[in-house]
Amino acid sequence: MSTRTDHSNRSLLVLGPPHSGKSVFAYLLFKTFRDLGIDAALFDCDLKAPTFRRFDLASAEEAKHIYATPNANKVDSTIPIEMFKPIIDFNFLAVREKGPIIMDGLGRHDELTEFLISKARILLIVCHENLEETEMRQCNYLMGNRLQHPFKFYSSFKKRSIKITTTLELPVVEFSKKQLSARIARLDRKGIAFGEIPVFQTKVWP
Repeated sequence: MSTRTDHSNRSLLVLGPPHSGKSVFAYLLFKTFRDLGIDAALFDCDLKAPTFRRFDLASAEEAKHIYATPNANKVDSTIPIEMFKPIIDFNFLAVREKGPIIMDGLGRHDELTEFLISKARILLIVCHENLEETEMRQCNYLMGNRLQHPFKFYSSFKKRSIKITTTLELPVVEFSKKQLSARIARLDRKGIAFGEIPVFQTKVWP
């Protein structure tokens, strides 16, 4: 059984390159849990480009369970790990919800991301289908000197990982239980406001 300050056994970290739909996916997962009556929390861990202080995705009730960043605007300079760790650790100390903790991570891989990975039980890797090598390089998805797709890159950090591909097609959700992968279309924040979201069709295959 976890202690008051150790919640890694119920923490899910959402990772992926910028503009892949990472934060929207984290919110939708959090919202789904809460709509099902599961006492989930959402941590905005992306201090460099925070979402939940800048955009009104959540309803007023949902916002009570979102642990937002101290800053509302983007940060262009490097955030020292010594400054980052206490903020995340305080959220884990302060969290009162008893269900899953959804962590919305950073886009670029660095020591901050590795710290978040150490706090998570499962990784949810979100990536748009047309990711280019220049984006992978900017995000520092390097294993040695070799560029790697974020699905392969982050799977090497933690075996428990689910791969989500985002597309610009019709609003359809497809999920493979065997491969632990999903495909989600039109995953952007434009259609979401104050807890109201568009309707998705869902397909599940073995």
